[in-house]
Amino acid sequence: MSLSDEQLERYSRQVILPEIGIAGQERLLAARVLVPGCTPGQQTAADYLAASGVTVDREPGYDQRYEGDCALLGPDCMEMAAGLLEAGTPVACYGHANGQATSSMALLPSDKLTPEDPPSASGHNEPGLEQAAACEAACLCLAWLLRGEQA
Repeated sequence: MSLSDEQLERYSRQVILPEIGIAGQERLLAARVLVPGCTPGQQTAADYLAASGVTVDREPGYDQRYEGDCALLGPDCMEMAAGLLEAGTPVACYGHANGQATSSMALLPSDKLTPEDPPSASGHNEPGLEQAAACEAACLCLAWLLRGEQA
């Protein structure tokens, strides 16, 4: 895959970064990430991923199987995370608890997704805290996609 003139113009600010370059942008354009749900954080993360060139899927599919490159899930999706990991799909999770945003990336079912105190969607949510946590998780997805190790 090579970038069209239109894509080079659109993603020029990313392509000039040595960490991304043309090869990295081609990986992003070929990638698919699952971001289910419609919370403000999930929408913000989906928007950031789409702006980088990634195809964002909002639902896993009719049979709950997902064949994309990665998934970004909120704290209410731990059961889905376990199923995706078992099927071989890496997962970035995020949450917020006690005024802090947290995120983690798991590539294998044995990888730990959450810190010692698991994040929670319940309780007091400072304005923007969920969005910050979701954006951290989106950055984890992008970094993994740029490494180019996905199938």
